[in-house]
Amino acid sequence: MKKVICSLLLITLLATAGSVLAQRAPYWVKGEVVSIDQGPENSSVGIKLSNGEIYRAAANNELLKGIQVGNSISVEIIRGWAEVVEKTDAGADAGAQEKSKPTRGPQWIVGEVVSIDQGPENSTVGIKMYNGEIFTVAGKNDKFQNVKVGDRITVKTLKGWAKSVTRN
Repeated sequence: MKKVICSLLLITLLATAGSVLAQRAPYWVKGEVVSIDQGPENSSVGIKLSNGEIYRAAANNELLKGIQVGNSISVEIIRGWAEVVEKTDAGADAGAQEKSKPTRGPQWIVGEVVSIDQGPENSTVGIKMYNGEIFTVAGKNDKFQNVKVGDRITVKTLKGWAKSVTRN
């Protein structure tokens, strides 16, 4: 009985640690603003995602200037906080929005490889992150030399380009 309890406790701790580590990787959330709960310095913004779920993000009030309920926005989340908030055109091409995202330095993307488009010199790799979103990163073919669809990888990116790739 003690072994069963210890095993369950260990599994719970590992799952929690994995979730916490995954939340440290920056990711983007896109949707329509459905609520803004403003506090003295920080606020909470409710974003309706394409699947109908409401995602709540904490943000500094300065980031939400000019943002109103009904706006379409794209938000970069780092460690559970909104770091970049930008208005988007709800009817605009998603690929164009993706290319217009501001970059703030290196990002670490952790997830499962779902696609590889290899060109003569460079490859484009789709990585499914823990939240279900697909992050696309480009890089020299040698960076993705031993990577295949289904692999779990961690990619350090800068301005959308892979700087390092580690198989997990």
